[in-house]
Amino acid sequence: MCGLLFIFTEVAMSTGLRFTLEVDGLPPDAFAVVSFHLTQSLSSLFSLDLSLVSQQFLSLEFAQVLDKMAYLTIWQGDDVQRRVKGVVTWFELGENDK
Repeated sequence: MCGLLFIFTEVAMSTGLRFTLEVDGLPPDAFAVVSFHLTQSLSSLFSLDLSLVSQQFLSLEFAQVLDKMAYLTIWQGDDVQRRVKGVVTWFELGENDK
């Protein structure tokens, strides 16, 4: 995962892209996007898997996140390049591997 994270960070830094995630009912800065994988095709549902970090993780409850609308926004500078909207259907708390 460290190699993937490094590549993701390098691409983001070299292109000026940044990624944010907002979940309905939570503060806009509740999560920071570490990495994501988006799978999509014509005439089918998409799947978006995210790795996130949060300074609020100890106070988060599953009910605050599960079945809520979430918005992944891809930015270049101050301009929105793309926004992906969906319902959180799976959520897992873990520890980072410093």
